[in-house]
Amino acid sequence: PSNCENGKQNSGRRIIEDDYLRIGIPCRYIPAKFAELTDRKNTGQREMIEASERYADAIWHHGEIPPRGIFAIGSQGTGKTHCMMCVAKAVIARKIKDHGSFIEPRVIVTTFDALLDKVSSDWSRSSEFIVELFTAKWLFIDDMSVRVNTMNNVESSYKWAYEVVKRVVDGFWSRDPGTFGLHITTNNTPAELAEAFSPPVVDRIRGICDTFLIENKSRR
Repeated sequence: PSNCENGKQNSGRRIIEDDYLRIGIPCRYIPAKFAELTDRKNTGQREMIEASERYADAIWHHGEIPPRGIFAIGSQGTGKTHCMMCVAKAVIARKIKDHGSFIEPRVIVTTFDALLDKVSSDWSRSSEFIVELFTAKWLFIDDMSVRVNTMNNVESSYKWAYEVVKRVVDGFWSRDPGTFGLHITTNNTPAELAEAFSPPVVDRIRGICDTFLIENKSRR
């Protein structure tokens, strides 16, 4: 049985796990815990894990939104997504703790590819999602990447989607710290992202978030 099937043994836990899935947390990360990330020898990785733990703790125990998000840069299998999902779970669990059910609609957990595909679809389907992006209180983007063609230019079908992401970042930049949460992971370097999105976008992400560069081999 899957992790999701194993976990649904009582109604209370099932409600929480259904909320995790509904908001976009993949099934494999439903049982994820920070304690599972035992390899912390690399400085960047250790700092990312510890910062994420502090972030989740502030949300769960105090109901506070820390003033800065997390921007994790590194190769696959270094715990970036694991940490992000643990924080997202803390957000949802706190909302359930406060209200008895998850009533906060302004939380988005998505891979970057899924975000691009939704924004690039026809307007009748993409417009609602774009509004959700601009009004999100919590935005978790996993694996922010650069889609280029053979000429090393952003694929034409995604140019509008990239422009939406730029404007979303600008919108977060204009908000007061402690009123929103932005978490991003990427396998690309800041220079590669800057070439695709423009340097100001990456600078603003780094201005909003604490940046962690993980130079470590995959855990997978």
